[in-house]
Amino acid sequence: MAGPSTFDQHDAPNGARRKSIPANEYPAPSPEVSFSHLDANTPAAIGPTTHKEHDSNSTGSEQDRAYGNIATNTRRRSTIKTISTVLTKTITGVRTPKAPWQHAPHEKGEEAGDATSSTVRVFDHRRQRRRLIFSAGLRWLGTAILCGGMAGCLAGFHHIVSLSTAQKHAFNALVTFFSMAIGFSLASSMRLYAQMLRWRFLASGYRTLQQFADIMKCEDQLNCVKLLWTGRNKGRWLPSLTQVLALLSILINLFLQVITALVGLTYQVEVSDSFVVDKVGKVSIVDLSSIEAALGYKDDAFDYQCTGAYGYGMAGASSLFETSNNTSYQDDEWSSYYCSTDQSTCWYWFSDQSIDGSLSETSSRKVYSTATCQNLTVLQGGYAGVEDIDSQSPNVQYKDEDGNTKWLDVPTDITLQKSTTFIGNTTEPPCGSRCSELFVLVSADNDTIPNPLLFKCQNAVSNVTNIYLNSRFHDAGQYELSDDTARALAGAIGFTGFRALSAGFPALEYVLYPDGTRWSPEGTYSNGVKMENTEAAAAQTAALIMQFSIGALVALDSVGPRINVTDYGPTPDLVVDVDWLWAILILAGIPATQMVALVCVIIWANKAIIKDDSCLSTARLLRPVVDRLGDHGCLLTGDEIAKELENVKVIYGVRGPDELDNESAIKHLDVIQENEKLPTNQRMPAGVAAGL
Repeated sequence: MAGPSTFDQHDAPNGARRKSIPANEYPAPSPEVSFSHLDANTPAAIGPTTHKEHDSNSTGSEQDRAYGNIATNTRRRSTIKTISTVLTKTITGVRTPKAPWQHAPHEKGEEAGDATSSTVRVFDHRRQRRRLIFSAGLRWLGTAILCGGMAGCLAGFHHIVSLSTAQKHAFNALVTFFSMAIGFSLASSMRLYAQMLRWRFLASGYRTLQQFADIMKCEDQLNCVKLLWTGRNKGRWLPSLTQVLALLSILINLFLQVITALVGLTYQVEVSDSFVVDKVGKVSIVDLSSIEAALGYKDDAFDYQCTGAYGYGMAGASSLFETSNNTSYQDDEWSSYYCSTDQSTCWYWFSDQSIDGSLSETSSRKVYSTATCQNLTVLQGGYAGVEDIDSQSPNVQYKDEDGNTKWLDVPTDITLQKSTTFIGNTTEPPCGSRCSELFVLVSADNDTIPNPLLFKCQNAVSNVTNIYLNSRFHDAGQYELSDDTARALAGAIGFTGFRALSAGFPALEYVLYPDGTRWSPEGTYSNGVKMENTEAAAAQTAALIMQFSIGALVALDSVGPRINVTDYGPTPDLVVDVDWLWAILILAGIPATQMVALVCVIIWANKAIIKDDSCLSTARLLRPVVDRLGDHGCLLTGDEIAKELENVKVIYGVRGPDELDNESAIKHLDVIQENEKLPTNQRMPAGVAAGL
């Protein structure tokens, strides 16, 4: 029988030692071996023989689990390997764009002499120009996108009329991101431009090794500052071209960084003077407890309330009502008082103010006024005392809606031809505790109004609605309108607070409105008769009564006494204010300036071969010069090496056979000393370059 299984320590019997076998000593499994014939009745071929059926079944189960785990792990490793292979092929299959300094290999290496094809490169002006445009254009596109994103961010938040705390933080984060990203993009672009321009500059003339080394690092602005000194022409007062270009590079970088920072001056998050937002705090609301309080009266008798209602109604006479059928709360409407299009009802939205009164907003609380008028037949009187003896009577005899004959006391001193007299009844009418009854007499003149008109009107002022909206009010009683105040407002157009005690009608109050005033019905003309259509006149009269009552509420809410409550109230909104003229000029000027610089760089830099700026490539380029040190100078600085080599003048150029214009001739790109008299400021020829 075989010994203990080497797959698992638990396969060994109790007390048995597991023999450690090196991995390379395991016998190779026979391909003919198959475990498919094993079942519960087959003696274990692996592991100890047992005489207990329970132990045999347990060992078989453990072996099955071991084989299952091995198969699962194998499948998992196979899946991971497949995914890895697919990703590798996908990534390696993506072609990255070539940089301007990556020149194409030479396809015919045998023509390059003893140089191998792997070291031969072909320089082509058109190919390098295309790569310059692509590489620099991507940087420009990134800057343009970031500037557009910055403008979009400003525009998006500028149209938010109420910035929440989260929105304010988001705006600050986005603006900071775009500002930093634009700065990084510009710095990256300017660095790339310097890397491309330096080769053309190094090829334009002979320079000392010190200047050559500083120009090689001109993408660093500190080296540009250094060039302002080291690039001078000794013995001359005029600045050299090196100094001019170094100064220009510094100024362009400073200009772009400053103009980027100036974007922050084109916007500000400030408190709006036009928009408010609701926040919990102390709020000022109109005091509706008693309307006479505005007049300084201590007595809340109904007469005083009537005087206050009439006074506020006259103060609100200039209120211009909008017509609407939408009675739901809309905080985007500019007006707060409306009448329905059919003139059957009018309503007013109360306003809430800040404690100091500097801010206000339309609340969700509303009051309705609903009036109806009925035409009555005048039997006697109504001519303002100028027709005959009967018409001079201070009383008007009329027939009511039930056909009964009644009298109404209308003294002639408060009537006028073609004018309207509103007669308020201070007794509680049958229409309810929040309703007032009025008589309206339009005196005749035997011309445009041939016969007097008399209307019996009823107007009711509702409770304040939406008091319990969102259950946010702490004391609803502070927002309610009492029954007496509502009744005084309902009849305000005919109430003065002073009753006529004559003729046995002590409950009546009179107000005269001459013809042509707002509170005298316009009527409808027909054949020169003004009040021919009595139904239209009745509807106009009812509308005037409602508008007078709502106008009184408007004036009360505007100049009346107020109380402070704890509630959601108007607080200053935060808005993003943008000076769009300067913002657009700056955000458009940044990519425009970069585009001008890009075009100039491409035109000028493409005249020279642009090389890689890696340490190895630079070391290969400078090898002919530094070889003069031999085995010495390992720890010398760049300035010390230049001094040791007597600061010899060199130029970046191409040396080769006499026929440099021959593109098939092998040329060598090198740092050439002044004694070789290489022509300066020349356009480098295209062709094959293999190095020295």
